[in-house]
Amino acid sequence: MLEKKTRNSNIELLRIILIIFVLIEHYNNTDVGGGLANTAELPLLNYFLLELLDSFATCAVDCFFLITGYFLYKIKTINFRKALHIIFVFCIYRFFSYILNVTLGYTDFTVKHCIGTFIPNCYFAIMYSTIIIIAPFCNIIMEKLSDKSRTDFIVILMCLFGLWPSISDFMCSITHISYTGLSNVSAFGNEWGYNIATFLMMYFIGSYIHFCRDNESRIFFHKKEIDILLYILISIFIFGFGFINKHASNYCSIFVIIQSILVFLFFIKLEFSSKIVNFFAKSVWGVYCTHMNIIWFWKLFNISDNIHRNLMFCLINVFFTVFSVLFVCILLDKFFALLLVPIEKLIDRVKFINRKLALIQDSL
Repeated sequence: MLEKKTRNSNIELLRIILIIFVLIEHYNNTDVGGGLANTAELPLLNYFLLELLDSFATCAVDCFFLITGYFLYKIKTINFRKALHIIFVFCIYRFFSYILNVTLGYTDFTVKHCIGTFIPNCYFAIMYSTIIIIAPFCNIIMEKLSDKSRTDFIVILMCLFGLWPSISDFMCSITHISYTGLSNVSAFGNEWGYNIATFLMMYFIGSYIHFCRDNESRIFFHKKEIDILLYILISIFIFGFGFINKHASNYCSIFVIIQSILVFLFFIKLEFSSKIVNFFAKSVWGVYCTHMNIIWFWKLFNISDNIHRNLMFCLINVFFTVFSVLFVCILLDKFFALLLVPIEKLIDRVKFINRKLALIQDSL
């Protein structure tokens, strides 16, 4: 059985904001909302608005992995159930969404597509599950390092998988040449940061921040207002720099990495408790799993036409669409979660899936 966890409302609020960021990015995504699908025909101010919102939201995925590192930094047990549960929920929710779409008449039922819903072709689910499995090994590495060595390790990681990818991508952007073999992630480039190196680095950064907090490091001495101010400034920089470097908002960009750290530091310094925030935050993964499976709902907001109207109307359409999708996905998550209850009870009886593997540090 999955353990119930104590929820920190400040970080739960951050998770809600991050999923809103994801929805904003997908509002602009060609395959979902299509906001930036045809930029040549967009009014200039509307184009700037959509790009600016995208620049503020681009840290979402990196920050999710950072949060994981922060809270799992001491676990020494491999939890297979938790890792598989992430993929399982994604597949089941996609199946439920497919049945819903068929029932409402938005798509035709085919055996091929029905079976296809159980293929977990979601980079986030796969990467996140991978991180969950190897997290205990990462934690042992961090625990055995001295404070100075821990800092050196994080700096090296950020240079290797943040600074260098930013430099190499910038070179490719300004020369319009793809330098095969220049990346230290793969032979085919940095893959816009959609790789295990980037997300593992973010996990280590989250873990490092928690160690710093335990040791009362000076990174927690400055006021949270400074964190949010710097986040705003670097977001604006990413927006401006993006016009000369198309890779400025990549997940492996050093600017996006710093942006993720700043927004996290701001929220970790907030102290409050809210049952409402905690309630809605439980649906964050459910929202992620469903929002791209109800494209018909996105189309109800006529995004392709509304973004060509005046600036204020475009802004209203962005947030009205995003919050409507968020609301519907939360409702679907609560409904799908009820349907999952009997399935979860059956899974609880499978010993292999619920097995935990404790690591013996002395043998590593």
